[in-house]
Amino acid sequence: MGSSLVVFQTCSILSVVLFLKYFVTNLRWAVLKGKANLRAREDVNNNPNATQDDVDRATQAGRIVQNDLENIPFALVFMWGTALAILGAALTPLNNTSDLCTAHVVLATIFTVTRVTHSIIYILQLPLSRGGVFIIGTTALFGMGIVGIVAAFEMTI
Repeated sequence: MGSSLVVFQTCSILSVVLFLKYFVTNLRWAVLKGKANLRAREDVNNNPNATQDDVDRATQAGRIVQNDLENIPFALVFMWGTALAILGAALTPLNNTSDLCTAHVVLATIFTVTRVTHSIIYILQLPLSRGGVFIIGTTALFGMGIVGIVAAFEMTI
C-alpha cells in the first residue's frame, strides 16, 4: 500500500507541474498576441504597430498551447486512471503492485519532463528534437496505459 501512496503523491505533483507549464505557455501566448495585435479589439494591450515577425511568434505560441490541449488531458486521464487501477490492485490479498508503482512513477515523470522539454524546444525552433521528444512522451503515455491495464487485471473481487 505504501507504493500506492507514492503513485498518488507523484500524480499530484506532476499534475501541478503540467498545469503550471500550460499556464506559463498560455500566458506567453497572451502577451505575444498583444504584441502581434491579435487580441480582441476591446483589449487595451494590442500593438497597432505589429510586424509579421510579431504575428509569427504569436502564432507559434498558439501552436504550443494547442499541442498541450491535445496531449495533457489524455495524460492526466491515463495518470490518474492508472493510479486508481494500481490502488485497486494494491487492495487485493496478493498486492503485487510494487513494479507497477515504479513503472507508473517513471512513465508519468518521463511524460511530464518531455512535455516541458517539448515546449522549450518548440520555442527554440528545433523541429527534429521536438519530434523525438514528442515520440518519447507519447511512448511513455502508452506505457502508462499498459500499466493501467495490467493493474486492472491484477484486481480481484
